[in-house]
This record gives sequence, structure tokens and C-alpha cells, in this order.
Amino acid sequence: MKFLLTILFLFSSVFSFANDSLLYKKRLQKIEQLHGWLSKRAYVKIDISKADPNAFDWKIYDTVINVFFDKRALDSVFSRISPNDIFLPSAKYEILKLSIAKFHELAQKQCFRELMFRQATPWLKDVELTKQDLVFLQNNLVQSFLIDGEEFKWTGFEFVDKGTRLLTMPIYLLSESENRKIQFFYNKLKPCK
Repeated sequence: MKFLLTILFLFSSVFSFANDSLLYKKRLQKIEQLHGWLSKRAYVKIDISKADPNAFDWKIYDTVINVFFDKRALDSVFSRISPNDIFLPSAKYEILKLSIAKFHELAQKQCFRELMFRQATPWLKDVELTKQDLVFLQNNLVQSFLIDGEEFKWTGFEFVDKGTRLLTMPIYLLSESENRKIQFFYNKLKPCK
């Protein structure tokens, strides 16, 4: 009986890993599709302080949201307002568009095959994670750059739980010195050939 339970446990562990690995690959394919779609469209730098939400250059990101994101889930997440929330749902959409624009600029500068992705990991090692934290980490992929042996998170992709539709794109903050270092690296990137 012990032997049967051990075999069953091993099989379920391997099956679970295979499902996670398959989901990871499908999520990467979704990001690659987004990258490909954006790379075929001209990027126009948008000054957020002067951004016109009705401008064509800004409207392209509405199309991205409608095609690549789970709009219903996104509406649900963005309409939730907590006591600590400082943004209205409409402002949250504009912030998401900025994240998309950041990835759009990257799509003009770097081939997808040259980008580095990994599953999100806890931000602090000694903090106990809640179930909500674990779900967040399991549903997030991070695109980062390796500069002088140090990893810098650049773009995040949050997916619906156990799915391949995008939910949002988390923003990663950098210190001033990190930002200088990554900008120097970023400005040297060359487009695909």
C-alpha cells in the first residue's frame, strides 16, 4: 500500500510540474504575441503630463487591452476601491497603458528571443507570505535585464489565475542609482535584425 501511495504521489507531482511548465510556456507565448503585435506598430513616446487619452497613439493601448487582457476581470480588479486606494478606475487604466507603452518601447529595441523572463519570486526573503501573495507570485512573470551580474526587474505580467489571459502589468520601482544604471544599458539596446 505504501508503495502504491508513493507511486501515486510521484506521478501527481510530475503531472503538476508538467502542467505548471505548460502554463508557463503558454504564458510566454502570450507575451511573445503581445511583443510581436507591438513591434509592428510605431512607438511614440508619450509625455504623461501632456497625454491626450483620445490621441491615436494612446488609443492603440485600448486595442491591446481588448485583445490581450481579460477585460472583464480587469474591470473587476480596477473597480475595487480600498481605503488606501488613491486612484480612480479610469486612472488605473491610464497607468496600465503606461506599462504597455513601456513594453512597446522595449519591443522596438529588443527581439523577444533576447529577453529574459522568469516566474515572480518573493520580494523579501524573511517575510511570511499570505495565500494572496502566493497566488500573485504564481500568476506573474517578470521580464528583467542582467547587467554586470545583477538582475533588474523591468516589466511584469500578471495573468488570470491558472490562465493565459493577461490581467495587468505590475510596475517595478527602481532606486535613482538603479534607474541610471538600467537607462545606460537600455539606451544601448539595438532592434532586431
